[in-house]
Amino acid sequence: MDRISLDRWSLDLPDAEFCRALAALGVVAAMPPERLHEARADDAWKIDVLLGSFRSAIKEAAGLLSWQLPSIDRQTQMPLVLAKGAPGRRSFALVPAPSALEMASLWHAFMADLPPPIRSTAPYRPRLAVQSRQGLFASHVTAMEVLTKPEVGAEGVFMADAFPSDGRLDWSWPFTVATLPGDALERPFTELGTHLPRVGRTGFSR
Repeated sequence: MDRISLDRWSLDLPDAEFCRALAALGVVAAMPPERLHEARADDAWKIDVLLGSFRSAIKEAAGLLSWQLPSIDRQTQMPLVLAKGAPGRRSFALVPAPSALEMASLWHAFMADLPPPIRSTAPYRPRLAVQSRQGLFASHVTAMEVLTKPEVGAEGVFMADAFPSDGRLDWSWPFTVATLPGDALERPFTELGTHLPRVGRTGFSR
């Protein structure tokens, strides 16, 4: 499995555990530096506080979790995340991310603690919104392949922001709207389609 320059960080983990560790690492990397500051003390990570941050984040965003690739220390080849400096200061600094074992354990605990869906249309597993970083297209594609593994257990994985080339696409008729098997939007889209005009070769026809 391609570990996206995280081989040294995840050396002791089998592939299944690496998938979970990567999921948690990206969520940590995407968190606001102020929130990460609360989860650190004396250069050590408070995993229980991070777990609480995961719970708060998914609740606030209705099932969505932001995810991004961490920075990599060129000397140690270990992942870094951005955290706020000492109290009273506005400075930010890149600090070593939690260990791969801590991240895999955190993801286990987070997923096990998720409540069942309140409604049939409410996702009870996280949807990972991948934040793109310029020049890392190949790494993002590889990461998304890992994040869609069943070991991660995500409801979905998608790019949260379009690459520059995507913004130059022109819409034209006809176009197709599709859903994946089992998607909660499948039935509403099907019902909506019965009320839309059909597209003919020369325009709309009813």
